[in-house]
Amino acid sequence: MEDKYQGNVSDFIIQGLWNTPECQLPSILPYNLSLHYNWKPSIFFSIMFNSNLHTPMYKFLQNLSIIDISSTSNVFTCFTQFIISQENTISVFWCLTQLYLYMYLGVSEYILLTAMSYDRYVAICDPLHYITRMSEKHCAWLISTSYCVGLLALLAMLFLY
Repeated sequence: MEDKYQGNVSDFIIQGLWNTPECQLPSILPYNLSLHYNWKPSIFFSIMFNSNLHTPMYKFLQNLSIIDISSTSNVFTCFTQFIISQENTISVFWCLTQLYLYMYLGVSEYILLTAMSYDRYVAICDPLHYITRMSEKHCAWLISTSYCVGLLALLAMLFLY
């Protein structure tokens, strides 16, 4: 039996719904619904420009909207490029870059959601000490930790690759 593998893989061939023209428009629709109709950009800007919303809960929501916008744009930008260019190949480098970025944002989102749950726990169970436990410094530390843990998870995946 002859081995058909003859070298390194340089490109992946992507096959899916966008190969047929009647499925292209309905396959772009979830991206538009996810990004534009969930009001994620408006959440970010309304928190940024309204000084009454500069509390820990809203800062967590602002960073969560950043992560959601980034992860949605990460996946569907490449997807839209496939539909527009009618090319169905992606290089290994860009595929791994997209995978690592998506995994980084996913891990960061889960850690940020954990920090948000801690914020709500302190607000409900210990409301008199909420101001001291969730100070600006502590909130910034929790947000930066969520991004750093995502980065550490990314680095762990890079070393395993």
